[in-house]
Amino acid sequence: MNKITSAQNPLIKQIKKLGTSKKYREIEGKLILDGIHVVEEFLLHTTNHSPLTTLILSESFLSHAEYHKFKLLESQSIIVPDDLLTKITPTKTPEGILAIIPHPQSFNPSNSQSPPKKAILLDNLQDPGNIGTIIRTAVAAGYNTIYTYNGADIWSPKTLRASQGAHFHFSLQIISLPQPFNLSIPLYGLSLSSESQNFFETELPSSHILAFGNEGQGLSPEIIENCQKLLHIPMQNEFESLNVGIAAGICMFHQ
Repeated sequence: MNKITSAQNPLIKQIKKLGTSKKYREIEGKLILDGIHVVEEFLLHTTNHSPLTTLILSESFLSHAEYHKFKLLESQSIIVPDDLLTKITPTKTPEGILAIIPHPQSFNPSNSQSPPKKAILLDNLQDPGNIGTIIRTAVAAGYNTIYTYNGADIWSPKTLRASQGAHFHFSLQIISLPQPFNLSIPLYGLSLSSESQNFFETELPSSHILAFGNEGQGLSPEIIENCQKLLHIPMQNEFESLNVGIAAGICMFHQ
């Protein structure tokens, strides 16, 4: 294993930029994974894809109880002082391990996509925590496709960590929403519109897409226009809305 101690090292500078810039990630065709479980999930579920490029470990991680899981990757590992890793880690609570991997868009061509069975559409969501939570819940609830339409970067380090690596699960595909909207299964949108129907009184087909809108503005007009129905979750005690991650979880597991 090689060791880097300088913040001026080109690799250290690259890691810092990969953690903060979506444009740089796309130009370089690389992502940063942050955290033990996220790196584990990538290694577990991407055996047929391009391999992990570089593993960055803090000095203290070498004595961590989980280190043995990554010992076979020593030839791809770089050791850095703990304080240096803290400076370049994109999240606030570093676990002592980062990984550089190829950007999935660079090794998952569109012709490898399979028809969606049950899908989620994320319409202009801005909070990485909400996006990651929904992706993780979608995998657990048996949804096989995530469509994205505008919004925050679905491949940001914060989103990846919030999903705990669910992005890389074998059963899941993540696709930018086609333009024009050419969806093969019916679309239903969660909305507070007066025209929306009670979600729990609506029978959805076995194959469907559930759309969840921006945290403040809700669904985009163009998404609403393509919905078969608008639905809402009935609430008590004069509450009008739920956190979008909570709402998505309720809906996905109700199906």
